[in-house]
Amino acid sequence: MKVLILGPVLNDKLSGGVATISESLTNGLNELGCNANMVSLAKSSKLNNIVVKAHKYNTFHIIGKIGKIAKVIKRESPDIVVSSLQYNIGIKRYKKASPKSKFVSVLHGMACPTNGRLHSFFVNLVARYSAKHFDKTVTVSYLSQAINSKIYNIKADAVIPNGLADIDEFALKENETNKPRQYDFLYVGRLYRDKNVELLCDAFLKLIQRYPDLKLAVAGAGELQPFFEGNGKFVHNNIEYLGGIPHDQVSKIYKDAKFFVSLNSLEPLGMTYLEAALGGCNIVSPYTSGHLQLFVNDPICHLVDISSASTLCDDLERAYTNYIAPNLENIRRYSESFSSRMMAQKYLDLFEN
Repeated sequence: MKVLILGPVLNDKLSGGVATISESLTNGLNELGCNANMVSLAKSSKLNNIVVKAHKYNTFHIIGKIGKIAKVIKRESPDIVVSSLQYNIGIKRYKKASPKSKFVSVLHGMACPTNGRLHSFFVNLVARYSAKHFDKTVTVSYLSQAINSKIYNIKADAVIPNGLADIDEFALKENETNKPRQYDFLYVGRLYRDKNVELLCDAFLKLIQRYPDLKLAVAGAGELQPFFEGNGKFVHNNIEYLGGIPHDQVSKIYKDAKFFVSLNSLEPLGMTYLEAALGGCNIVSPYTSGHLQLFVNDPICHLVDISSASTLCDDLERAYTNYIAPNLENIRRYSESFSSRMMAQKYLDLFEN
């Protein structure tokens, strides 16, 4: 089975959840014996992917490269093409170039207005166009399936949760189970307002009035970065700002924290939650995030009310007093459930019948 994945990749200049998922899917398919590779505008640090060169990496440069991507698809003649984001724009050209191939569009999230109304409009436009012209449409969680279907009238044929390629890198080892964890709470991700990082820090500053020795670590970069530098509002002895962390070093940070906290109420299925759980962290999440389907009734998952800093502070205290120590049986179970191999098999199953 020959498979091409169209989408962003990971390197020293590019990061992001979609790139991580796309590379994980490529690795998972190859583990299953497929001949899988990625086609991208950039070179991956880990994969020997096919590069269609562009001056910059954005939607407009994708439009100018649709013809070249179609030529690659025609040359490679894959059985299946899996495409994400703006790469989907060229679907008519792709089908014309390789009429025998099957094409899968991946909806990684929802075009919510919190991302900006103009951005949401174009994301929805591409998603609707993709659902109409691709052979199959996949989304990553039941939350994203419901919102895309009920609100935006974009139907998905299947829900396939994300998988991780670097399971061994993130999974806690037996000799690490009793290692002291220097941070009580940890946030890893982009420092954007829709991630509710400000709310987390405001609640944490209330919490340390009750527990003065607690430590919060924040790793990432983005629009809120000035809050953690210089005279920023969250420069505090109990808050350690770690800056932007290279992807290959993130696994070590999870193993230094008791709780991983991420508070985007409409997270489709966050890869960081999976990575953190593998690292032995307890998970702190809003009640509405898509990844909760993977942690139903799991005691390491603590749900919180993010309507105010006060309610979140109370819920963080409840989580803190109900901490569950790392358990290797749980880690082994997560390693199976979160694997890129399992994700890849579900993509292949789409066309089994």
